[in-house]
Amino acid sequence: MKKRIIAFVAVPLLCMTVEAHARYNTYDTKSYNAMKERAKEVKSLEVDYANVPGSPEDSVIFYGGFYDGDNDFIFTQINSNFEPDSQGAYNEKYFVSAPVKPGTCYILEYWYWINGQYFSLNDFMPQTSPIVVQVPQEPGLYYFGSYAGNVSLSGGEAKSWDKKPSDEMKPRALEKALSCYRGTAWEPLIRKELAQAQAEASQHKEDRRANEKEEKAKKRGSGKSKKENRK
Repeated sequence: MKKRIIAFVAVPLLCMTVEAHARYNTYDTKSYNAMKERAKEVKSLEVDYANVPGSPEDSVIFYGGFYDGDNDFIFTQINSNFEPDSQGAYNEKYFVSAPVKPGTCYILEYWYWINGQYFSLNDFMPQTSPIVVQVPQEPGLYYFGSYAGNVSLSGGEAKSWDKKPSDEMKPRALEKALSCYRGTAWEPLIRKELAQAQAEASQHKEDRRANEKEEKAKKRGSGKSKKENRK
């Protein structure tokens, strides 16, 4: 975990979406330079999962992310009762934290998203961040959700995508967490959570499809009634 001197200034949310052909080949020089500098910072804040303090008995791992495209993340601890901390993930679909102290609060401070020919470069303040992780008081794992890239940001909030709801994407996020913590004291807990999440995701998907089927049947029935009334 890394300490940074953080000074949040009350400035408008920076959010740029422009055409791009690759991570470092854009039509916007200013965006390109900002992205390049931020990428260096993200890499410097990447978590060394093999050498992190904290255990399932006294710490929390939070995880989740944006699965539609690739992302750079910086999450920053803002609760003044705890030490400053920033953690980064470079070119990932999911963010998996280092073990953190229960009761801390992390915001998504920086998020870069790229998918095909488009990217979005975002700097957030505590008041504007679409993801605020209020770390639970109980040690263990905490899922902050999975969202569909840039299209899931609406009105400054991160929202799940109807076609791939957050509940159904949880196993994928846990698989990423497992790859980060395989061979550590966290592995048994993550595997247990993954098995439960897979069962819940399967049931959620089954229920969602049944509801969708029912809604379609209602619409077809409503359409027939309107035609009969016109006769």
